[in-house]
Amino acid sequence: MSVELRHLRYFVAVAEELNFTRAAERLHIAQQALSTAVRQLEERVGAQLVERTTRRVELTPAGRALLESARELLAGTEQAVAAAREAAGERPALTVGFVAAATHQRFGEGLRIFGERRPDVDVLVRFGDLLDPSGGLRDGGVDAAAVHGPFDATGLELLHLWSDEIVAVMAADHPLAERTEITIEELVAEPTFLFPTPDTRNRDFWMLTDYRGGRPPKIAAEFRTLDALVAALQAGIGVHVAASALPRSLGPGSGIVHRRVPGLHQLDHYIAWRSGDERPVLRELVDACRDAFAGERRPSGS
Repeated sequence: MSVELRHLRYFVAVAEELNFTRAAERLHIAQQALSTAVRQLEERVGAQLVERTTRRVELTPAGRALLESARELLAGTEQAVAAAREAAGERPALTVGFVAAATHQRFGEGLRIFGERRPDVDVLVRFGDLLDPSGGLRDGGVDAAAVHGPFDATGLELLHLWSDEIVAVMAADHPLAERTEITIEELVAEPTFLFPTPDTRNRDFWMLTDYRGGRPPKIAAEFRTLDALVAALQAGIGVHVAASALPRSLGPGSGIVHRRVPGLHQLDHYIAWRSGDERPVLRELVDACRDAFAGERRPSGS
């Protein structure tokens, strides 16, 4: 029996989430159906791909070897379908993913320029899963994405567009809110919220791991969406960090304030796309974003 694309798509979701429940939610299928599909894939490949216990899910060496090839194959399939549709006379289309909706307003300048240059192209915006720092590129649901922060960019190309200040966010009646600035030491001493993305680099960035000197954070709650983070902040049970665009988007009546933290790292914003995707329409979108942020882009190699 041959391997089907759905088997590979399901396997990639499990490999990236390392959790069958979250992978099934991401794919919008039942967990039992996902488990069955992974077992079928293992039978057809002839090797165990996933080690699953009651406590954790891990890839075997065979699973790790398959993962990158599966990603490339799925991306290539999406590109081939798009090229065929365009050749058949259909209007070209691009789907652009966003990790967070708060980024859309700023990134929109690049989309505006692209729209002026290519009014024949249908652009669909998809606001994705906050826990997926690739903005939907990993699961093949988008052609390009507005992404930010450090994350595992294996198999992706990134163009830096601008950088944002990272600020501390908290309830308006929090004791630290009386100050205009707080120190990094004060920030990491406060209870905070777990951001359970499976991407270790991205999680460590938002959890301020580099500033904790090996000490674990005091976790007061867990959030998987921006709405959940806002609710936790409003409850006054902890302090977290966010791009300065988030508190600005909430407005003065949200009950949440932000404070500068001198010395804290910045947040870099990029447009990202899959390596090897050389479709001219995608390159034109990248060029439009390059031109939109020409005055703010970081020079190559820096």
